[in-house]
Amino acid sequence: MSLDAEQLRRVSALFDELEELAPAQQQLRLANLSAREPEVAAELARWLDQNRQSHGVLDALSYRFAASVQPAAATMELGDRSGQRIGAYELLRRVGRGGMGEVYEARRPGADFEQRVAIKLLRLGLDSEDIVRRFLRERRILAQLDHPGIARLIDGGLSDDGLPYLVMEFVDGSALIEAVEAHALDLRTRLQLFLQICDAVAYAHRRLIVHRDLKPSNVLLTADNQPKLLDFGIAKLLDEVDDERLTGTGVRVLTPSYAAPEQILGQPISTATDVYALGVILYELLAGVSPHQRRGKDLDHVERELEQESLIRPSAAVLKG
Repeated sequence: MSLDAEQLRRVSALFDELEELAPAQQQLRLANLSAREPEVAAELARWLDQNRQSHGVLDALSYRFAASVQPAAATMELGDRSGQRIGAYELLRRVGRGGMGEVYEARRPGADFEQRVAIKLLRLGLDSEDIVRRFLRERRILAQLDHPGIARLIDGGLSDDGLPYLVMEFVDGSALIEAVEAHALDLRTRLQLFLQICDAVAYAHRRLIVHRDLKPSNVLLTADNQPKLLDFGIAKLLDEVDDERLTGTGVRVLTPSYAAPEQILGQPISTATDVYALGVILYELLAGVSPHQRRGKDLDHVERELEQESLIRPSAAVLKG
């Protein structure tokens, strides 16, 4: 299936809206969309399926960038590279795929040690000048971050066939809300976890780095209850001048349920954007539900309702639940 650039932008925007929905709600939205835009619905279903397969390890490289490349390139397949070597690392299994790249569990064998890592590899056909610049920008951003609550950058380089790659700390865990509910963690423990997340975000902010897409699925909880922040690949350095070649695609990078008003309105991003998302995550940790009534609504609908939007107090939401 070959979609044009406008259809890919449509898929990219809808993916962020549907990603946070329950499976039944996703299927309902897909069925309604299929009646009007069957090709878009089919591609969106494929993205959602790949996203479910990648859940629990480093988030697959962002689908939302796929709309900025040529349709022919966006549909090219790299093929499973499990068993191959990238630099000093052996790729064990593919654990995630996205519109921009793939994620593999890998190992670095040594004489007296073996290192387990995750490798993000740019997909064949997406190595245009702009896409490579984005990928290498992620590498530079991650290289500045050394915090126990942030998935650590270990290495990076080019494969033998010229594809940029990142070697990341392998994070074996579950998404935040899913984990705290599965283990029935008490209120004190949830607040302690939230404070750890805040500490990691504050660390990034001190280095002028904004995440811009904080949400429970971008925070994994390890077996020893250590939260790890993922996916700083869409972060923006506050002191960096925007490159219109990178931001001119018309794709707003956000997840509506956790997006700050300035993101929804297409206004400038700051550290306050992350603080807003942290507030939404805290609300969900405490009340078990989202403070917004945005799920299942398209971005235009959310924008129109923004000024009239009202929130239920967390205490009232708990009692109501």
